[in-house]
Amino acid sequence: MDDLLERYSQLERDAARWKREEKALRETERRFYAVFDNPVFLVLIVVRGRIRQMNRRAEEILGFSLRDRPSSDFSGVLAPGSARPAEALLDPRSGTETATLRLRGAKAREFWIDVVSLPVEYSGEGARLLLAVDATDRETCRAELSATRALHQSTERSLFCERSGLNGALLDPEGKILCAGGGFLRMCRELFGLDAGEGAPLFNVLPESASGMLKELWNTALSGADVAGTMDSPCSLSARFVPLPDARGQVSSVMLSLSAGENAPAGTEPQSPDLRASGDALLQDAAEWAPVMLGTLFVGASLSVAGNSVFRAAFGLEERPPAPMEPARFFPSGEDYDVFLAELRKKRESFVFPVCLRVGGKPARFVFRGRTIDARNAASTYGADESDCRVSFVLEESPALPSAEATPSAPRKQTSGDGERDSVTGLPGASAFEGIISREVTRSERYRGSLSLLLLRIDDCAALFDRLPEGTRNGMLREFTALLKARIRPNDFLGRWRDDSFAILTPLGASSALQLAEKIRDLVRHYTFAGDIRITASLGAAELRSGDGVGELTSRASGALGNAVASGGDRVQGAL
Repeated sequence: MDDLLERYSQLERDAARWKREEKALRETERRFYAVFDNPVFLVLIVVRGRIRQMNRRAEEILGFSLRDRPSSDFSGVLAPGSARPAEALLDPRSGTETATLRLRGAKAREFWIDVVSLPVEYSGEGARLLLAVDATDRETCRAELSATRALHQSTERSLFCERSGLNGALLDPEGKILCAGGGFLRMCRELFGLDAGEGAPLFNVLPESASGMLKELWNTALSGADVAGTMDSPCSLSARFVPLPDARGQVSSVMLSLSAGENAPAGTEPQSPDLRASGDALLQDAAEWAPVMLGTLFVGASLSVAGNSVFRAAFGLEERPPAPMEPARFFPSGEDYDVFLAELRKKRESFVFPVCLRVGGKPARFVFRGRTIDARNAASTYGADESDCRVSFVLEESPALPSAEATPSAPRKQTSGDGERDSVTGLPGASAFEGIISREVTRSERYRGSLSLLLLRIDDCAALFDRLPEGTRNGMLREFTALLKARIRPNDFLGRWRDDSFAILTPLGASSALQLAEKIRDLVRHYTFAGDIRITASLGAAELRSGDGVGELTSRASGALGNAVASGGDRVQGAL
């Protein structure tokens, strides 16, 4: 009898366990299908390298469905450079894996996606479940941040200076003050008796009543979230933390903004309503103090422009609201205005092109970097017509224009304190660049660091240049130079090697240099220059070997470039 009772009890326990497991399985299925139907996530099931299931979002990104292409090969949707990280994601022996991939989507457009890969079973076979989100905009921002990081760092520090009056500070990941605005310094002195100078550990010197809430927000901000909170002691004080990522997406610094409320002690100046109302207003005020030309263009039947204090000073504008961009005032000639307007009316998502403007009555050359923004926001902020295209931009100074007295027979090369320079692009010429290579070879040998040389040649350059007018050809070369500068890192060197080729010297090893070359090749291939010009480029890469001099390094890079061109062009080749 006891055995029967024990067996019965065991059956009841088993039935309860099976019921719990069945409920858990149904819950898992429910969550899976909820994610599968979610319009944000890309969901794919891959079996032995082939896509067996995909949701509607994945179909939108990739531009096809499995009804049209059943069991499509996953490698067929990968863009160059994504094959190796994809192998780890699809390895059946792996557990949970994460990676960022670049995919070729609908209409040959490329997308960046952040992927989580999980091992699952599908129809009795081992499979991988890929759950991803579109990270294209974030990857674009990372690339731009990497290309202009040095500028950003100097700008950030200039924003938070005592004369700026901002109630904000820039903190490092350990909570030490890197730099602080005048309003922030004044508030810390009056509320906490704190001298919040550079290098001060903010949370160690604040009273416990203030540091408790701030530390909690701080820890959240270090994880990458934009957070805000309010404390009642010693007064009504609001704090906002905005994490600032580096080129790899890691939080490298955090912006802290403080605002005092109604209970602030007498003499404490609260932030202006605009700054207290939104982060956008804080950024607008920050842009006003930036030491570079920033602004917003409104492109409709005519052009109008609003800029920060540096921009307004350069062009003699007195007021902040948009002003008509009159050709005679802003451009040296009507042709310069027409070219500028034609570029803007292409309505790209982003712009990089050279522009000649009239500054102080004299022509000056700049690189125009812009990004299209929703015009409805512009209408509410500036009162612009909603039909206009709004472009936020930064103007970066480019090498000075050749002298107006120069004759047509003047040589293409010019000299400066750094040696021979190309008069079209402003880059170091071949002989000057060889001097740079010699210096960096010596430095690399002394500190035992890596060094690689990339030589880049425009494919079919002679035929292209023959059919282009000189002005168009020079404009394309300047735009090409700006494109390369945006892609390489601040510690890389760029030069004009020959009429049809450029040189890049980088402190990278062979593998990383080839990856950089592949990114440049792909960028050039998909870029449209002014006048709807499309080109391709071939690259050869060589890493410095022990005992190499300038001649050996350049010879091996030239040989690799020659092999890339001989293979049909639009290729990257490493030196043997």
